[in-house]
Amino acid sequence: MKRRGFLVAALFILINLLLFECGDRDITKEIYISYEIVDSDGDGIEDNMDNCPTMANPEQANMDGDDLGDACDDDADGDGYLGNINDCNDLGALIQPGIPELCDDRDNDCDPYTAVDDGCDDDNDGWCDDSMITIGKPSICLNGGGDCNDDDPFIYPGVFEYCFDSSDTDCDGDDTDAEPDCYKFLIPDTGISDCYDNNGLINCPSSGEAFNGQDAQYLINPMNFTDNIDGTVTDNVTGLMWQQQDDDIERTWTDAINYCDNLTLAGYNDWRLPDEYQLQSIVDYGTYNPAINTNCFPNTNPTFYWSSSVYAQSSLFAWGVYFNSGVVDCYHFRTDLCFVRCVRGNFRKQYFIDNGDGTVTDIITGLIWQEEGKNSCTWQGALAYCKSLTLAGYNDWRLPNIKELRSIVDNTEYDPAINRTYFPNTSYFNYWSASTNPGHPNYAWIVHFEYGPVFVNGKTNNSHVRCVRLQPNWEWVFPSPVIPVPPDPGDTPIYYNGEEIPEL
Repeated sequence: MKRRGFLVAALFILINLLLFECGDRDITKEIYISYEIVDSDGDGIEDNMDNCPTMANPEQANMDGDDLGDACDDDADGDGYLGNINDCNDLGALIQPGIPELCDDRDNDCDPYTAVDDGCDDDNDGWCDDSMITIGKPSICLNGGGDCNDDDPFIYPGVFEYCFDSSDTDCDGDDTDAEPDCYKFLIPDTGISDCYDNNGLINCPSSGEAFNGQDAQYLINPMNFTDNIDGTVTDNVTGLMWQQQDDDIERTWTDAINYCDNLTLAGYNDWRLPDEYQLQSIVDYGTYNPAINTNCFPNTNPTFYWSSSVYAQSSLFAWGVYFNSGVVDCYHFRTDLCFVRCVRGNFRKQYFIDNGDGTVTDIITGLIWQEEGKNSCTWQGALAYCKSLTLAGYNDWRLPNIKELRSIVDNTEYDPAINRTYFPNTSYFNYWSASTNPGHPNYAWIVHFEYGPVFVNGKTNNSHVRCVRLQPNWEWVFPSPVIPVPPDPGDTPIYYNGEEIPEL
């Protein structure tokens, strides 16, 4: 656009070239100057002031600070790569071919064969690999960076430290085996305090007598609860905090998940649906209808309560616990209506070590297991077998109680439902526990290792046997039930090659 002529409104220059008196006259000379204004791209900025006169750019953006505006600059970010030719994004110097990929929701290295933020969270635990630069909390790892082992989803900042696993589980850089707060998940006692033979109550037998070595003769981690007087109960053995009373409403499995996820109780909003291991931990197998401490958990319905665990063989079903007796099973469709009790606190995990001597240690529970057990025998025979067993230099073996036996079930497996790396040749039939069903004392509790349920079996029938012992000096202090999260770095700048990287 060109505008020519004498500019009266836009430009009037009055120059007094000469002011002098000639007699009684003042002489003033007025000179009008005209010039040409050129705005080739019509963006309101004259060409002689425009950093890109051939393309409209009223903002005059100039990212790299050279004399050429971004609209005309083939390398607007000044990274040495021409936009739309080699540079997949010419709006930032930290996006160019060959640069290391950052974790920032951008394709920094311009590699068409890899995803945005490739390699940032390989274990999908929501934490970015600490070997990569993380900017803020990108969508691929919403918790931020700092994952010291991006191949293991159970290792990330703030998780509980596991004992004796030779790994820095919480990514704090400490020697894990020396940390005083390393995490163990103690298995609460069953609550059974009476001894039984095949038919009913007996005086607890001495060593060498028939039926010696049953559940009531070992009080390990006795159940201990604290009523917090705010609608919650703390399990002083596991450290879990429980909803004291359910709301007496039956829900589908999906609705149960959502109910706990959205529950706010006693000032906490991190409630969740427990898995079946955690739910079984509050079962009192010494009583029934309901099989729970009713002083701490009043008005518990003597029926099925949902867990968060889905049946491995068919996702149509989910696990749960029958609180009339303590049966653990997955016969309910996820669309069935069942009761719900929510929990908050630490997560349970299996962590086995093959000791190379026919035994396997679960470093989370402190239990040492016989790798391969005995084939079928009666309940009385199973008790006697474990009491007489000498293995790996130890002679303090016993038949496990029902909570201990269920702890080695792997609910992600079936046929058999166990970690076959550590327990090869496990039968997918019944295995005895040392626990009698007090409502039917001619039955003892068993785990069926085809898929992992807890049932009962007549004591004169045959089942398989796997013995256990407790690792000596197994001391433990449970951690806070709130999983800590590292503080947000806030406005702390992040640099790469001397350049500050802005948070998105």
